Amino acid sequence: MKRALTLALTGVSMYGCASTPSAHRSLDSVQQWSSRMVAHQGMERMSGLDPVDDWALLLWTQRAFDDPETYPGHVPLFVHMQETIDVAMARTLVEFDGDALFFCDLRSLDAESAAVLASGPHELFFDALTELSPATARALVDGGTRRLSLKGITQLDVETAQVLAELDGSLHLDGLARADLATVRALAEWRGWGEQVILHLGLTDPTVEQIETLATCEGWGIALDQITALNPERAAALGTIVRPYLSLNGILEMTTATARVIGQWRAKFLVLNGLERADAEQRALLEQGCEALSMRSLPELD
Repeated sequence: MKRALTLALTGVSMYGCASTPSAHRSLDSVQQWSSRMVAHQGMERMSGLDPVDDWALLLWTQRAFDDPETYPGHVPLFVHMQETIDVAMARTLVEFDGDALFFCDLRSLDAESAAVLASGPHELFFDALTELSPATARALVDGGTRRLSLKGITQLDVETAQVLAELDGSLHLDGLARADLATVRALAEWRGWGEQVILHLGLTDPTVEQIETLATCEGWGIALDQITALNPERAAALGTIVRPYLSLNGILEMTTATARVIGQWRAKFLVLNGLERADAEQRALLEQGCEALSMRSLPELD
């Protein structure tokens, strides 16, 4: 039996039509209401959920697939207007019958509450957090979530990096634009394995030494999507990363010299979905360096 999550849903406007103020509802009834009202509308169209007990939830049940009946598990819960969370709230939220919890405004998270949240089956998104203690990181990692997103973290000490590297699931540190070699070395110990289990790092201008350090990572895939410029030297360093999946979506264009270096890689899956310009020779070189290449932004050649 799920613990009841009490919400007051009042004045919710959908396409300009306000709903009638309703009584407090259980989590189950909120899901049913949301499925009826929101299933075919984007999150940006949602409005009007009032705070309850100093916090508010925004439940969005638009599925990742066209048929919501076929994929009932693809339901995220968005927690808005809550900068802190306590253990009692965490115990209620962890009972949510969906696959992901998004904490849109959370600014701080203690280890005890983190441990409760991580004990559930959800992917966890804490992208408003700008600081993370080693103790909280440990609580999140030990819970074994299959995806932990910390895109708001811009600075990371070695101790916390060492803990996060123990995560078996995908780790998102897209906001980490700069890091010293010791921190990169700690993150390179990440061993996440399984299809689409990826280490996302926001390094914008990594040194060759940092890239070669990441090459020691034994996880399934690495995403370095914030790198925007790729010269032959850096391309040669990236070629030492032999994980099955490498994403470089921040690259918009490259020289033939760089493409020639990539042509010497032995990559399995290479993703260059941001690449906007490449002539026939460059495309042939890129395809030569990997088994499967994704370049969604490139127009077809005449």
